[in-house]
Amino acid sequence: WLKYRPNLVLVDGNQQIKDLPIPQKVIVKGDSKCLAIAAASIVAKVWRDTLIIRLAKKYPVYDLTNNKGYGTKKHKQGILNYGLSPQHRLSFSPCQHSLFTI
Repeated sequence: WLKYRPNLVLVDGNQQIKDLPIPQKVIVKGDSKCLAIAAASIVAKVWRDTLIIRLAKKYPVYDLTNNKGYGTKKHKQGILNYGLSPQHRLSFSPCQHSLFTI
């Protein structure tokens, strides 16, 4: 995936990334302790926000323009009425309770 293979992956959290064949250092609250993690968090947030804007156009029934993917009443109602989109994160607890997908 990357042109250069990193020597170490810094992970913001309390668990290593499963099956990643690169040494990892887990840092709880890493974005407040490590400049590289803080910068990566900003890049990830901007990327996610851009993705949500695109998904809002493709899946208007979930009201993503207003809720940004968070579990608001309208978002949950969209899931109840139309099921999950292929983009919903199935590891997220509310999605595990929905049996329907678009």
